[in-house]
Amino acid sequence: MNAALPGGTPDAVEPWAALVEWSDWVPLTVSDVRQAPTSPGVYVARSRGSRKVVYAGMAGERSGHGLRGRLGVYARGRAPHSGLGAACMDRALEDTTWVRARADAVDAGARWTVNDWALAAVDRAELEVCWAAQNSTGAAEHLERAVLDSLAGTGLWNRRQ
Repeated sequence: MNAALPGGTPDAVEPWAALVEWSDWVPLTVSDVRQAPTSPGVYVARSRGSRKVVYAGMAGERSGHGLRGRLGVYARGRAPHSGLGAACMDRALEDTTWVRARADAVDAGARWTVNDWALAAVDRAELEVCWAAQNSTGAAEHLERAVLDSLAGTGLWNRRQ
């Protein structure tokens, strides 16, 4: 398969995709990221309907939860202050129409928690993810660096590259 839509594995002609074997693309949802392994690894995200990678990150041991734990935190909107969650929040807050719609809901009596805002920001981004499991956090860090280097200059959402 190629990185064509929907799903499929990343296209090996992409330099980052040729580094290791990657999972199929799946939507960034709680149910779909349950497929991710509990080992350390690297994940990449793209907007649904696009081949362009917008974010690359890594998950360490995470108390035995690895990639599944890290991606699950994002899918649940529980990381508005770090990594992919912060990147989604940054973009959502730049969209004044999106912010106004939520502010109108609050004005009408809705109660929005930080988690609610973060989840709405992740949902707004409509992301798909794929991952490559690694046998240690060190190996994941090394692969993440290689992926980030191969994606340099492509407009990633990552704050640090």
